[in-house]
Amino acid sequence: MTTTPRVFCITGGKGGVGKTVIAANLGVGFSLAGFKVLLVDADITLSNLALHFQLEQHDPDFKKALQNPQLLEEAIVQYDLLDNLYILPSNVKLLRGLRPKKEDFMGVCSLALEIVRPDVMILDCPAGIDNIYSLLALMFAEEIIYVVTRDLQALTDARRVRRLVDDALGEKKHTGVIVNMANTGDEIITPDVIEKALETEIIASIPFDDRLPESTTYGVPFVLKYPKSPASREILNCVARLTGVKVDLRFTRTRNVLKRLFSRKDKI
Repeated sequence: MTTTPRVFCITGGKGGVGKTVIAANLGVGFSLAGFKVLLVDADITLSNLALHFQLEQHDPDFKKALQNPQLLEEAIVQYDLLDNLYILPSNVKLLRGLRPKKEDFMGVCSLALEIVRPDVMILDCPAGIDNIYSLLALMFAEEIIYVVTRDLQALTDARRVRRLVDDALGEKKHTGVIVNMANTGDEIITPDVIEKALETEIIASIPFDDRLPESTTYGVPFVLKYPKSPASREILNCVARLTGVKVDLRFTRTRNVLKRLFSRKDKI
């Protein structure tokens, strides 16, 4: 849809806040809205993004592409349920001798943009700010989305990431905060507290849904498996806030995706 892609980094500082879940399902949401999407698993040590799409064994992957960019096109996967969703996964295999370099990471991500030519690129950032891949993902992205829960440690760690971005990485667009599992946690951590701490507005409050582990087990993103759940609707509302494009589940495009999903009997 656009000549210049929007490049998001999904970060949060603290592990366990649901950052990868948000990245995967935002990617699906943008795709359902009609955008061509490239999802990149920048957390190459844990490789959790691949689990949401049953790509944990895909080879070659992002790690191998960093060592040999000629493998990149083979490493990128067109998702079978959505023709306009592409994924650059990191598989679960350990790769000896991988030494991350800024020029390698930047070069492979730039080449991936040239190959796919997406409207939206989403990098799933590792937890913490002491991970080199966190820094590289934040450096490559143009827009930052923070994922937090209503937990003091999660908020504090996200605040540390915000300060790092401001102090060391130059001008970045702080697109917003997504509060995950928003109906749980410390009542003292209110939306006002979160927005004040991160100096960024909340763009989505995702309620907890206990069916999420089941969705991950099947390797089908939650938005596709349970599209009418409150959590899925809030993800799609977030996409609408970011793009101005509303996803209507009655559209033929979405119905066709659901038909493909339910034809995969081994995955539902």
